[in-house]
Amino acid sequence: MKKPAQDAVLVNVQGSIVDVKFMKEFPLFFEHLTADRYESGEKRDRSTISLFIDDATFKCSLNDRQEQRTLYRAGNTVQEALLSLELALLEGSADAWRDWKRKKKV
Repeated sequence: MKKPAQDAVLVNVQGSIVDVKFMKEFPLFFEHLTADRYESGEKRDRSTISLFIDDATFKCSLNDRQEQRTLYRAGNTVQEALLSLELALLEGSADAWRDWKRKKKV
């Protein structure tokens, strides 16, 4: 995955988080949730996910804590919602993300 504006790539997470099936099915999404450093060695805050049901639809948000932005997707099943997130990450469109209103100080 590229770091916005710097084209850095996330590297393997340190620790013991292992879910081979999930990692194979959703590699970019898994990377967002587990990688704590960019390829350059620069530290990165791991992303989080929120998942809920609204109007009989599974909705999820991938919260990129490092870049302070959120990617929203939905589906008729949890699998569809997560796949929609993965496809959005694969497309790599910055327009898909919503910036947080308050940015943390650098």
